[in-house]
Parts: sequence; C-alpha cells; structure tokens
Amino acid sequence: MRSQVEEARGQLAERGLGVRAGEFRPCRARVDQTLLARCVWNVMDNAAKYDEGGTFTVSVAPVGGEAVVSLSDDGPGVDPETLGRLFDVFYRADPARRHPESGSGLGLAIVARAMGRMGGVARARAPEGGGLCVELAFPLVEDCDGAPGDGAEGA
Repeated sequence: MRSQVEEARGQLAERGLGVRAGEFRPCRARVDQTLLARCVWNVMDNAAKYDEGGTFTVSVAPVGGEAVVSLSDDGPGVDPETLGRLFDVFYRADPARRHPESGSGLGLAIVARAMGRMGGVARARAPEGGGLCVELAFPLVEDCDGAPGDGAEGA
C-alpha cells in the first residue's frame, strides 16, 4: 500500500493534489492486490478531480474486527444525505460534478463492486473538519491461535 501511495504522489501532484501517507498500523486481511490497487486509485482519481490544491491522505488500521483502508481528502465534501448514494452507478453528488469532461460517474461504483468481490465493503463518511473519507473495510484474518493477525497480508 505504501508503494502505491508513493507511486501516485507524482501523478496526482501534476493534477494539483498532494498525497501523504497517514498511519499504517499492521493488520491482516485477504485481498486481491490488483483490485485493491484499482479501488485506491479510483478514489484518489476522484479526489484529484474535485479537490484541486488539496491533500489526500491514505491510512491503514485495524478497527473493530476489520482492516480499514481510509482514503481522505480535504475538499468540499458532499452533503451527508448523499453519502449513501456515492457508490451508485452514474451518481454525482453535486451539480458542479455533472460535467461530462470530469468523468462518467463510474469510479466509486467500480470501487463498491470490487470490494464486494473481495468480501469487503466500501463506505463514505463526512469527517467533522470537512472533505470526504472513503473507507475500504475487510474482515481481519485470524492467525492459527485465533488472535487477529499482526502482519499486512494485502492491506
């Protein structure tokens, strides 16, 4: 995950979005590395479209029985009542985002579908300070002794 953040940093900087690695706490989950990379890229790409001059932060941590990849921007965010629809096909949260040149409205729908294929879930929330946080959550994998894993298997 860290290498993907580093890789994306240069590409997104050219588009006016700063990328930083946040907290990376060890956790173990079964994921498809290619699908996870696609999910992370789709969320980053989405942030670059709507948060010019902003900062995008990637964090990984175990939270309540899940391995959670948190992808946060400090952009304008979305209305709380639209958060549940962000992963719908062709949905765009606000009229300013309905310009055809800014994309098809499929990026986050692809994320939700890929997460389902991996046994995980994608959800969005509006952090208190503004912006948008997309969480990619997977069930934690337990070690043979029944304790949650302490390594990063995929996440």
